[in-house]
Amino acid sequence: MSVLTSLGILVLSALILVFLQLVPGIFALFNHYMHGKFSYKKASDLATFFIIGVETAVVLVFLCLNIILCCSPTTTFIIDSDIFAWLMSGIFLALAFIILGLYFRKSSGTELFISRRLATSFRARLTQVKSRSDAFVLGLISIVPELIFTLPVYFLIIITIMKFNLIGPARAGLIMLFALIVISPLIIIRILNSTGHNLADYLKFRFKNKPFFRFCLTLFYLLIASLIVLGVSL
Repeated sequence: MSVLTSLGILVLSALILVFLQLVPGIFALFNHYMHGKFSYKKASDLATFFIIGVETAVVLVFLCLNIILCCSPTTTFIIDSDIFAWLMSGIFLALAFIILGLYFRKSSGTELFISRRLATSFRARLTQVKSRSDAFVLGLISIVPELIFTLPVYFLIIITIMKFNLIGPARAGLIMLFALIVISPLIIIRILNSTGHNLADYLKFRFKNKPFFRFCLTLFYLLIASLIVLGVSL
């Protein structure tokens, strides 16, 4: 796989992590509720710990995948094989069609793929947040339902970074960069909230751009699948 192909995969992976909507949606609702329940200072403090929880969860996923790949004696042979590349391409191709048909529910709103029971559970949990640890844990678990879409992306990111043969600190720096990319939509929501925008503005934005998000996410997964195949051909 060429350097340009690897960079293309990393850029598209970053775009997927930015465009996915579940964690930003949970955070927007959380932030709205906290500012309605607590003082501005405490609500901002809790929002910070929610974001830290999300970042910690992402780093832990990357760390676990990195340990699994580095500790397995057959890892290099497997990930360098054409069969593995075609398998990964097939996974991303399948996810592209799942995103297209199932990521957003077929309704007039902006409901996502998670069950209504799980959505209600998240709503109930965020109303019970009273401390930094509560906010941290909520941020930590908020990434779990979307792992079906993100875990292959995290896995591919780790594999692609490994192919660069970087030293430990450089590899860790890239992983932290992707963790920051994941939380960047949350930071944007928080900044917008501090400048007078509210939950209704966010929901209107998501509703208006739902077709755009669906199209872009589908395209990004398809392009990654194509780049993986291209990497095998070159």
